[in-house]
Amino acid sequence: MSTQPFRSRLGATVTAGALAVLVSSALLGGVLALFLRDGMPFEQVLIAERACSEPRFVSEREACMRAFMATAQRPAVASR
Repeated sequence: MSTQPFRSRLGATVTAGALAVLVSSALLGGVLALFLRDGMPFEQVLIAERACSEPRFVSEREACMRAFMATAQRPAVASR
């Protein structure tokens, strides 16, 4: 009996396991990058929704929210 088929199956299993670890690490890293990316915090979105609750039309409310969040996101630049 030859041990060649066993070795090739073992090599394929190890290779598949290493590839699975690599792919899962890449996916986990991508998800973490999405969560840690510099974006609009949800708290600011809620504040904008409450501040712009007056307009009756959706388009007016969305325009108000965009304007509110744009002013909230301006970076503070130090002046002389």
